[in-house]
Amino acid sequence: MSLFSSGKQRRGKQIAANYYPKSIGLSLPGNSFDYEFLICGKNVPYTQNQIVNQFIGHGAMLISLDSSADPLENRFILSICCNLEHADTGPTELAVQLQEMKFVTSAEYCEIRGRLFGRRLAGISFNSRDAAVALRAGSMISLGRRLARESGSIGTAVLYEEGRAYAHEIMEDLWEILQQGPETGFADDQKLDVPPEKPEEAYCMRCRAMRRIQSPRQVLFSNKTHALQGECIICSTKVFKIGSKIYGKIRTSPLIENTQALLMATGWGTFELFGAIEGRSGEVLISSPPTLDEDIQFGNQFVEGIAAGLLEAASGTRNRMVVVGEKYDQSTRNLRLHFAEEIPVRKRAKVRALNVQRSGTISDGSSRSITPEDELDKIIGALEKIESGVTSFDSEPIEAKKDTGESEQQIII
Repeated sequence: MSLFSSGKQRRGKQIAANYYPKSIGLSLPGNSFDYEFLICGKNVPYTQNQIVNQFIGHGAMLISLDSSADPLENRFILSICCNLEHADTGPTELAVQLQEMKFVTSAEYCEIRGRLFGRRLAGISFNSRDAAVALRAGSMISLGRRLARESGSIGTAVLYEEGRAYAHEIMEDLWEILQQGPETGFADDQKLDVPPEKPEEAYCMRCRAMRRIQSPRQVLFSNKTHALQGECIICSTKVFKIGSKIYGKIRTSPLIENTQALLMATGWGTFELFGAIEGRSGEVLISSPPTLDEDIQFGNQFVEGIAAGLLEAASGTRNRMVVVGEKYDQSTRNLRLHFAEEIPVRKRAKVRALNVQRSGTISDGSSRSITPEDELDKIIGALEKIESGVTSFDSEPIEAKKDTGESEQQIII
């Protein structure tokens, strides 16, 4: 697994982002009075408090502090970088005093003069389980550009799929950890915070009446006005409903909440998930995502894949989610991604037949009426002929294409 930093952070934007990014390494090289202490011991109550008080009591100025505890082995590891210029003791005497504490098993120190990083702590990990590495956000975006330049859409698609797999792997690891702790109240079915509303309606110019919007989708006009766009359920004329939205914030489970917290802690940004009240679509709002020179540029497919994987798990869909639109606001540092569910053609045929069933029987131009069941059989039969290599105008089968191992054709609706 990998951990990626969020790149440059403007000082004025840190408070607005509502969280403080953790810095790896010191901001300036250490001087001749700067030391790093590594203390290990038994994890009993108030032990680490006593160690920190020992430093403060001797007049040491703390530069950085990092602590981790292992409840299974009942031990802690405490790393303290401090300045002893105005302290009343030296590093050797301080280390001896720490070792004399009955709960301390070892205490070491080293000088960090002229360095930005300590020598004792090597590497970072997720939840004390999975090793990770740090990578600049610019390097990740450059990788996406290079894949697009050398491999075209295939390269960017691979990066997108890796992002989806990354999100699912995170959730699998967190699920194992949550299972070991107290009951989390995890629910399999995710719902929207916004209660279900009555079907959206818009005025149809052909019918001269208010009609239900079929297959609604969110659109944004050039004047920043939101609207629903769809078709009249009676005559299939394109209709609009100005100022309406179909997205409601998804009520998440502890698993999704922990995944969002991990993504924020590892520099990917703050993810907010929105699902469609009606229709197969969703939206992900990412605050302070990884950027290159404070701007989202081509090469962020990995982030899009992470958002897709998270939205798939939160919405409970069994199909892939694909990006159908994105917008980045540089002033607020918000990236808004629009997704649509990708479903097999067989399933799409059933959906179309159900829409026919809602509107009643249809006519084929003759005196008889075609029932929704006949329409469904007709669509599925045509699809089976296409897949078997038989055309509608020739009863002789044509030469089937070699099996390439590809999955069933996918269509976005």
